[in-house]
Parts: sequence; structure tokens; C-alpha cells
Amino acid sequence: MTGSDFAEGHVFTGGTVGAVWGRALLALSEPGTGGERSPLLFVVDGGAGEDPAIREALDDFLRAEKQTSVEDVAWTVFPESIWRIYGSKGRTAFFAGYRRALPRFVKASPANRRGIYFARMVGFDLDPATGEPTVGGLPDEGNQLETVLRLYERGLEVRDGRRQGVQRIKLQVGIFDPVRDHTPGPYLPFPCLQHMTFEPDVRAGVLHTSAFYATQQLVRKAYGNLLGLRQLAAFMAGEMGLDVGRLSVFVGVEKLGNTTKTRLRPLVEAVGSALGEVTT
Repeated sequence: MTGSDFAEGHVFTGGTVGAVWGRALLALSEPGTGGERSPLLFVVDGGAGEDPAIREALDDFLRAEKQTSVEDVAWTVFPESIWRIYGSKGRTAFFAGYRRALPRFVKASPANRRGIYFARMVGFDLDPATGEPTVGGLPDEGNQLETVLRLYERGLEVRDGRRQGVQRIKLQVGIFDPVRDHTPGPYLPFPCLQHMTFEPDVRAGVLHTSAFYATQQLVRKAYGNLLGLRQLAAFMAGEMGLDVGRLSVFVGVEKLGNTTKTRLRPLVEAVGSALGEVTT
């Protein structure tokens, strides 16, 4: 495979979350693809929004399939509804409110029993069922987002006439935990998201964000994940006083998902129509 072949079939870019996701859907649903790509890269432009027609078509499909909605998937990556409640009080209140409510979130949905992505970001060693630390001694009580923000803010401080600066290698958060996640069972539903990095470009005034997924289901999860990551990037950029830059999401294996192409056909046609592309 040449570099141009990889870019053409495995890299999807665009100005909206819907367009980027939609182009991947059309590619993976083509005959002869086997319904997956390995690897795959999504790149969403800074400041990107959504495509209402694509979002509506996908949510209609997920509802008919009795699958989790786009909004609920996005919420596991960034709970924007909780941020709206606590935002006026600042991030400390936001993080604390989320951590207190974590056991309630887990109890409300059996799918969250092994954990929630945002919980691993703001309380890496928390037991999701009890909200209590399992290890302790981690920086900022395991709140990796707070650690990243503090390191960045410390790097902006001026001492002796010079800005301190920050090593960008430190501005990252881990999700996968070998202690909890290297299990002997044949199926591991969580976590597919493994790692994130934040790349501030102070000179340009933007924050770029990157994420890595080991595997991902395109139809059931990818749009919601992209939306949640975009919301998280906006939150972090806001706390850093920067604009939102590119969101790059690398997926080791992107799978179309557990559905037949016959059932998927109306969604593919709706997305193709919204993108102005002919589907066959």
C-alpha cells in the first residue's frame, strides 16, 4: 500500500463532524470492503459543527435499531449537560459534581459498570460503582484533565522576565488501565478509547487535540465519540484561553458494526444525499 492509497481510503477529513463521519460510512459500506478499515484516521477542522441532516438520519436509525443515541454516546466522553450546570462555577465545581454523581451514573446503566471515559479522565483510579479511589496517591487525585490544565497554566507563568513554558509531552491523558482492562475474557466492551493528547499552539492561539482508539464501531459509536471529543476539546481550549484547532482521531480497526447492509441502506442513502454523493 502506498502513501496515496492509504490517504485515499483511510483518511477522512472535513468541515463538520457529520461530513467526516458520513464519508467514512459511505466508504465502509461499499461492496467488497469487508465492512472495516485498518487503520483509519478522522480529521475534523477547528471550529467544526454538525450536519443536521446527517445527525437526524443517524439518530433515526439508532432509535429504530434500539441502540444508544448520538448524544448519549457523546456524553460518555464529555458530559456537556453537566458542564452547562456547573460551568458558571468553574471547572473545580464541574469535576467535583461529576465525581460525586459517578456511582449514580453507573447504577443507571449496566453498560457503564466497567467505567466511563470521562470518569477515567477526571478520576483515573476511581471505582465507578462507589466513586472511591482504588489506589490513591495520583496527581490531582487522578484528575488527569486538571493536571494537564495546571501544567499548561504553570507554563504560561513569567519568572525573571521569561515564560516558563511546558513540555507538551506531559499534556496527555490515559484511559486504558492494564490492571483492570487486561482481562482473560474474550470480549472487552470498554475502553475502546485508549489515549488522548492536547497540543496547544500558543503562537497561533489554538488547541489541537488527538485521540487513539484501538477499535471502534462506526455506526453505533463513531459519530457520538467524535462529537464528545469535539466538546471536550472545546472545554479544554476554553480553559486554556485558546480557540479549538484540529481534532485528529486515529482508529486501529474501524468496523462498520453489527448490522446488515440491507438495514443500513436507508441511512447510507440519506448520508449520501446530504453529502451530495451518489450511492449504488
